[in-house]
This record gives sequence, C-alpha cells and structure tokens, in this order.
Amino acid sequence: MNKEMFINELNQHLEKIPLEDRKEIIYDYEEHFDIGISEGKSEEEISNSLGNPKTIAKELLLDYRVQQAEKDSNIVTVSRAVLAFIGLGFLNLMILFPPFMAIVGGLIGIWVAAITMTISPLLTLIPGFLYAFDAIYLSLLLKSIVACGAGLILIFIATYVTKYFIIIVIKYLKYNLRVIKGESSK
Repeated sequence: MNKEMFINELNQHLEKIPLEDRKEIIYDYEEHFDIGISEGKSEEEISNSLGNPKTIAKELLLDYRVQQAEKDSNIVTVSRAVLAFIGLGFLNLMILFPPFMAIVGGLIGIWVAAITMTISPLLTLIPGFLYAFDAIYLSLLLKSIVACGAGLILIFIATYVTKYFIIIVIKYLKYNLRVIKGESSK
C-alpha cells in the first residue's frame, strides 16, 4: 500500500475524531512516510511497518475517547470509550460489555428509584391541599416526608456510585490501552 492509500484509509477510519485532531494525526503519519523515504525505504515497506490503517485508527479512536472521558467524566463519554475499546476485538466484547451493561443497568435502576422516591411522595400532598387536613392525611404526610428524605439520600449515594464507576472504567480503559500499545504498567 502506498502513502496516499494508507493516509486516505486512515483518515476515513478516523472520521469520528474532530477534524483538527485528525489533521494532527494524519500529519504525524505523513512524517513517518517522509522520514522512511529519506532513509531509503519504499512507501510499501513503510506502510507495512506501520501496520493496518484500520487497526491503527481503532487504537487512536480508543485513545481519543479515553482522553475525552477523562476531561468530561460522564456516562456518555465513558460509554463511547467502552464502545471504542470493544471495537478492538471480539474478546473485548465478551469480557467488558456484559458487566459494563449490567452495572449501567443497575445504575439506571438506582437513579430511577431515587428520583421516584423523591418526587412521588410529594404528589401525595396534592389531595391535602384540595381537601381537608385530617389525621389520616397527616400520617400520609409524615410518611411522604420520610420517603422523600430516603429518595434524597439515595440520590446522594447514586451520585457517588456513578462517579466512582466512571473513574474505575476510565482507569481500566487506560490500563488496557497501555497493554495494547505495549507500554509497561505505570
């Protein structure tokens, strides 16, 4: 594969990365070719030594997604990084995706329960305002306040669990990225 074909294919597979970052990556690979040619290598030798552009693009996309998840740690950016990691191979799909989806499903369940426990007791206050305040309503009001408080505590817990889950996933992805690149553990 010559330089132009290699660069075009790499660029095509990097389309999910913003244009400015992609230009920088492409420039680096064009430099690899320029240096190799100045050393007397052919374009085919250089492209063979660099590897498959599709594989390179997957690794670069993973690296980009992990950096993005570190900067903006939320479930969306972390999910994109996980999907980029899964794209590196079938084994990753089998190892990472099922537990990740199970934990994300559990987190969604916790958040739904927390929000429901916080908001739904407040809805029980409406009949008291429309009708008379009596002993049964006051008992219901007290139970609603307790349930709402429990919901707020659950939101607090869910926030921290989500935060630490994201941190752990990012660390795991960074570790695997270093393994893929052949770097030693830090």
